[in-house]
Amino acid sequence: MTAPSMDDFDFVNLLIHDVHGYPKGRMMSKKRLAGIVKNGLGLYGGLCFFGIRGEVSLHEDFGKNSTYVNKYLKPLIHTLKPCPTLGQGKYKVGQATCRLEHMDGSLDTSTPRTAAEIQIKKLQTELGLTIKSAFEMEFNIRDSESKKYFAHVDDWGSINVLEHCQKLLFDMVHELDERSVHVDSLQTEHGPGQFELTIDVAEGIEAPEKTVECKNIIKSF
Repeated sequence: MTAPSMDDFDFVNLLIHDVHGYPKGRMMSKKRLAGIVKNGLGLYGGLCFFGIRGEVSLHEDFGKNSTYVNKYLKPLIHTLKPCPTLGQGKYKVGQATCRLEHMDGSLDTSTPRTAAEIQIKKLQTELGLTIKSAFEMEFNIRDSESKKYFAHVDDWGSINVLEHCQKLLFDMVHELDERSVHVDSLQTEHGPGQFELTIDVAEGIEAPEKTVECKNIIKSF
């Protein structure tokens, strides 16, 4: 299968996950992407450290003004992937994970992904250890209008409920798969409208990255 390129999309979400696991960044049009890949996109250095409700971090290393540029967002091309449910059927939308660089081009090691990568590499080079991990995600679904819990109240391990909800669940699993998050299993859980899925084993930084990706994709359904 041929790897996607920036030219395949009308828009690309350039993102970096913050300390809460939320994707932060910008959606960029196709015409800007070549320049951003080469030179980066200017952004505020405290991007990954806003409060859970959007409060600006006042740490002196980030600067006091969150509206100015003091770092560059650089896309990691190997992370580029399609987002099939975005674009309303009219536009092709992709996404790429990014890293932050200082104004002099050196790597910003304070961002969550980069800090984790450094520690994972040290485990490999200094101790000969390779991290492999997998995660399960539990989530509740509610009806968007009535706000009532969806599909079941307390029916653990029900195949009937999964079959009843198959369109929603299969669409979600397909979207996850298209964005390189591969689901191993699905089941109902004890809580009202509660489901559980497990994610395939991944190595190194890919495992936590797929987990936060999974969380944010589920929220979009």
